[in-house]
Amino acid sequence: MSLSVDEFRDRVLARRDLPPAARRRKLREDAGVSVREIAETIGVSVQAVRLWEAGLRRPRPENLAAYVQLLRILEEQAG
Repeated sequence: MSLSVDEFRDRVLARRDLPPAARRRKLREDAGVSVREIAETIGVSVQAVRLWEAGLRRPRPENLAAYVQLLRILEEQAG
C-alpha cells in the first residue's frame, strides 16, 4: 500500500502529537467520554483504546491520526 504525501505527513505529525499515555486517559476522563465512545468513533476495540491509554500499545498507523484528532478535540474542550 502506498501513501500519498498528505497521508504520510498526517501520520508523521500524528506520531509527534500523540500525548503521553497518562495524558490521553486524563483528557478522556475529564471530558466525560467513555472508552467505548472513543473506540466506536475510531472503529477499534475497547481493549485497543485501554492499551493505548495504559501505554502498552500505540495505535496502528491507520488509526493514529483519528485518535490524535479526537484527543485534540478533548483538549480544546478542557481548555
